[in-house]
Amino acid sequence: MPQMHPIVPKEEDFEYVPAVISYQGSVKTIKIDESTQFEYDYFEGITITNSFNDIKDFLTIWQFLKSEGLILEVSKKISKADYEPYFEYKLISETKFGKAKAEKKLTVGAQNLEQTKYTKLDSPIFLPYADPDRIKDYRNYIDYYFEYNKANELICSQFIDKQIYGNSELDTFIKKGFRTLEQRSLFMSLLPAYLALVVAIVIPVFQQMFTDNSDLITIQNQLTQIQQTLADNPSPNITEIENLLQEILETSNTDSIDAQLEDILQEIKNMQQNQ
Repeated sequence: MPQMHPIVPKEEDFEYVPAVISYQGSVKTIKIDESTQFEYDYFEGITITNSFNDIKDFLTIWQFLKSEGLILEVSKKISKADYEPYFEYKLISETKFGKAKAEKKLTVGAQNLEQTKYTKLDSPIFLPYADPDRIKDYRNYIDYYFEYNKANELICSQFIDKQIYGNSELDTFIKKGFRTLEQRSLFMSLLPAYLALVVAIVIPVFQQMFTDNSDLITIQNQLTQIQQTLADNPSPNITEIENLLQEILETSNTDSIDAQLEDILQEIKNMQQNQ
């Protein structure tokens, strides 16, 4: 029986061929349930959001409008586009692939390469060898990459199959300066306290400022008239109060007091416009 010897190729026996780009991993499949799944090809493009925080802010508004009965929430059929906002566009170095690549240092020496090529030295026939390094991952040549964020999907899970429609109350809410009836009523209930604070601050300051008691008496009378109006009528004529405050502003020359009165006056003007 003849003795068997391995056939060891020489340098000239190798053939140089072009590298092959592998696109494995460029398609992501999102499984919704046992019967529904969506496939996303990164090379076809994906519609993503610039900031997921904007989506969370919108969902907060959604919840508020729903709690106030300003929108109608109904079911809808989910589509492939509903899951695109949960993809993130990242630097390749910040992705799982990039981090794994950085940790794995591929340093193959000539000796290790030879050991990898000849795995069956007892075979009488040389087995053709394809260098695995000629298969190049496409992610080695890109700067950015898509990754699916499952946590973001879970945050939005209860909203994905829903859509909303505004009702007539929403139009009123917008016209009222985005204030609910309770908020507008709260301001009116606090208005006497605001004015009482102004009185407590204004009178001592005015007593030091004015040598002419007639000016002080005029301002005191105006503040007293406002307080009496509020005491007599829980839903006073806002225009009347606005006019009285405006008169006090025209009499006063103190910036700190004017600023407080201006704030109250502006709030009243806003309420008047939204009535």
